[in-house]
Amino acid sequence: MPELQGREAMTHAGFLLSCTERINVVNGIAQIWSREPRWTQSAATLLADAYPGRHLLGLGFGGDRRPGGQAVAGDGRLPGRHGRGGGRRSRAAGGGMRRLLAAYGPKMLELARDRADGAHTYHVTVRHTAQARRTLGEGPFLGVEQAVLFESDPGRARELAREHLRPYFTTPYNIAKFLRLGYTEADLDGGRGSDRLVDDLVGLGRPRHDRPQAARPPRRGRGPRRDPGAGAGRVRHAALAPARRSTSVIYNVKDLSPWRTSSRTLR
Repeated sequence: MPELQGREAMTHAGFLLSCTERINVVNGIAQIWSREPRWTQSAATLLADAYPGRHLLGLGFGGDRRPGGQAVAGDGRLPGRHGRGGGRRSRAAGGGMRRLLAAYGPKMLELARDRADGAHTYHVTVRHTAQARRTLGEGPFLGVEQAVLFESDPGRARELAREHLRPYFTTPYNIAKFLRLGYTEADLDGGRGSDRLVDDLVGLGRPRHDRPQAARPPRRGRGPRRDPGAGAGRVRHAALAPARRSTSVIYNVKDLSPWRTSSRTLR
């Protein structure tokens, strides 16, 4: 669940949890520069106590850095995954609260390994997922979000995908991520994105036929679902659909057919 269009992350999570009985709610992400560490921990602890096992706090860099501000993820008042003393964190210190960090580079992945329950990634390649798993090790959770677009015409599909990707091709921390992944300034193309980059980041094709490698479905059966050969603990498919003026993730589109197609095709 993103923090978009005026919907404050913690309030939104509490509302969704209060309206349901079984679904899990994950903040993906709550912006670290928009909130103070103390109140973020308090809100997440309250949700963990009120809805045991159903809330997962995802923290990320989104938003503008405030002069003199303290990032939530790095603040000592949030206990580490194994506690500051090396032991398991206690419930009194927020032991019921679980959190992920949006992490791409090696230092953030190390922070997610040492001071959170794992990492959440978006718009990355299968190779990055494998690299992230090596950094995290076997224990921490790794969740990967993969955009998919069911459109059989390659030109039309890339046009719609570029509308969705443009903000990511123009923000400094996303640009740094793509350059680390081996893409070039020519691939970024001033915010347009090369065909290679677009095809690698968004699963394009016809339902039941074209499944790009980044959008391969998790295996069925009991136990954790994994991205084959890459090390993801969970792959979430975000179906894109044309909105009135731009391509939007389906959250704000009344037509649910892309999600239904995604569910039938990728499960």
